[in-house]
Amino acid sequence: MLSSLITVNKKGVQSYHVELRVRLNVETYKGSQFQGKQISLLVNELWELCVKESNHIEISRYVVDVVKQ
Repeated sequence: MLSSLITVNKKGVQSYHVELRVRLNVETYKGSQFQGKQISLLVNELWELCVKESNHIEISRYVVDVVKQ
């Protein structure tokens, strides 16, 4: 399950600063550090991108931070 909040700000002619807050509800693998448990993580994502020719999107920066609850 995925829920999110998205904010998009224009930085230049074809460049954008995108901020997302996403809640991930996932079931992990038994061999992972979470040992097959279900977890819920709230994360903030930052994307800096620009739209190139032919509407090709290029991501120049991508950062994910876990929100402490």
